[in-house]
Amino acid sequence: MPRLVAAALAVVLVLVVDGTASAHWGGSGDGAESATTGTAVPVELGSATPAATLRPGASADVVLVVANRNPFTVHFGSIVLDTARGSGGFTVDEDHLGCSTAALGFTARSTGWTAPAADTLTIILPEAITMGTTAANACQGAIIAVHLVVAP
Repeated sequence: MPRLVAAALAVVLVLVVDGTASAHWGGSGDGAESATTGTAVPVELGSATPAATLRPGASADVVLVVANRNPFTVHFGSIVLDTARGSGGFTVDEDHLGCSTAALGFTARSTGWTAPAADTLTIILPEAITMGTTAANACQGAIIAVHLVVAP
């Protein structure tokens, strides 16, 4: 019989605690809430150019300006050659059309950048463009545009 009384007390205790917890957490209310956000736009990469004249077997820094039109900072991890533009991502000025872009190479070395809100950021990519030793004489003094894009 004492076991039966103890079991009955346990059941009553569980029901009381459960009822209290239910009463404590229960409730209702009404109201309205809303939030709006602006639409983020991609950063814009300006023309990228070598910081120095290239010559066969040499490399140079690449300089570009990034424009952030957003009212907040934007972080992006990498910039890559946009091979869909120009000739494999490069364009040579009209006075040096005999300069093949096949002798050019691009490698960005970075862990990312943060463009300030509604501002521009100048980026220098150290030793990012190279001209191979097989470059034609027509490449001497060429002005080279480097077409870049932010990688996803």
